Amino acid sequence: MTVAQTAQKKAGPAPVPNGKATRKARGTGPFQLTFADASGRADYKRVPKAVTGLVITAGGVAKTFDPAALPDATKSELIILGMAQRIKTYVTNHADDTGSNVHDLATSMYSDLLNGHLYTRTESSAPRGKKFDSNIYAEALRATYAFMSKKLLKNKAGRHVLPLTDAQVLDFKTLLESMTPKERTEKIKNLKLNAIYTRALVSLQTKDAAAEAFEELPF
Repeated sequence: MTVAQTAQKKAGPAPVPNGKATRKARGTGPFQLTFADASGRADYKRVPKAVTGLVITAGGVAKTFDPAALPDATKSELIILGMAQRIKTYVTNHADDTGSNVHDLATSMYSDLLNGHLYTRTESSAPRGKKFDSNIYAEALRATYAFMSKKLLKNKAGRHVLPLTDAQVLDFKTLLESMTPKERTEKIKNLKLNAIYTRALVSLQTKDAAAEAFEELPF
């Protein structure tokens, strides 16, 4: 005997309004992860300076995990893991095609961590995907000092200007990247008041590589 079967149409996904998938609001999932500090506040979305705990909230119940209770060896492992992730992310997002600036990028991020700055390299009001190139402004400053030193120019204190060291150039890059976009714009605006710096910057911006431009500065 043949059993008649009625084909049922499989229910597809619900139609998406305007062809775009709707996204859940941040923090509305089955659990929320926040951070606590010594003041008793426990709703930080990012790690505060005086962090005291990791808070997991689910079903209206919050549970705090104390990092201070972890063994010292585990703390060291977590520090290395976190440091590696921060450096890897920054290098991945900013390294050039040849990897020639990898060590500079890693050193810059490590310098931020040494100075207690965890978020400075990710905070920006610039559109996503647009990267601020601190290197070109730092190299323009290097070229400016090199030129002034070659011409035996003196600073306001009456001393001869000396070329910048690699460490000083790196410090300047870190300074620019730790600034807010508004602060950085003002800083660069003031630098451009120096005609030598402006010429160096324009020259670098019209070259493919900062190193090549430094060798061919037109003054």
